[in-house]
Amino acid sequence: FSLIFLVFSALLGCGKPNLEVARVNKHIITLTDVEDRISKLPPRYRSEAKEDRAEFIDDIINDYLLYDEAVHKRLFSDRDLKKVIEEAKKKIVIARLIKDEVEDKVRISDDELKKYFESHQSEFISEPRYRASHILVSSSDTAKLVEDKLKKGEPFETLARDYSEDSTSKRGGDIGYFRKGELISEFENVCLNLDIGKISPVTKTQFGYHIIKLTDKVPSQLKNFDEIKEDIRNILKSAKRKELFNALITTVRAKAKIKINSELIKSSSRN
Repeated sequence: FSLIFLVFSALLGCGKPNLEVARVNKHIITLTDVEDRISKLPPRYRSEAKEDRAEFIDDIINDYLLYDEAVHKRLFSDRDLKKVIEEAKKKIVIARLIKDEVEDKVRISDDELKKYFESHQSEFISEPRYRASHILVSSSDTAKLVEDKLKKGEPFETLARDYSEDSTSKRGGDIGYFRKGELISEFENVCLNLDIGKISPVTKTQFGYHIIKLTDKVPSQLKNFDEIKEDIRNILKSAKRKELFNALITTVRAKAKIKINSELIKSSSRN
């Protein structure tokens, strides 16, 4: 195992990518083979393979050994397996055609991105955000007591730490920022009708009795182009991909002779 790694490292230093790394029966594994296989892996697995090339080569060896064993057992003669192989070949070739005719032709310029942004700005307006603090208690009597203390001028944050039964009590009741629809409606409706710095009357929800203070409101605004540039790219890529795919289907159908037995389809669907 370690010997393979040492040989592999030495060959890398020679700068001759077609040198033989290993031989398995009649199969030869070269540096080019190894690097090509690694390059086709997903990024996470690619980095793992690069860190331990010896183990990766060992996996390649195992693949060849298992393949040879399958050939020895004449598995390619199995009728069901032949069907599976043919179906797999078809899907692989179709995938290559779509890559060549669709994926590789999807190009989105910066001008297209900006043009879409300028003509669809309503899609990129952020919703208003609210920030609130609350004091949550389980009894109406405690809620009334806290409300009276607030009216006498005692600090909201101090009372939240002393009385609130919610985990936010440690932060003076601060629940952070939220958008409409993210919290329960009774709570949100109170916040939406408060001015910044104002405190609500006691509000009952399924969780208990709340006293709410609106601490900030960030109005809706147009998002920065750089912030959503990649989102727009994905939108345009998806549209262009669909357009190219539909064009490909139209082209191949126009060249083909297609005959559909509609009556047979209808009768089989009734059974």
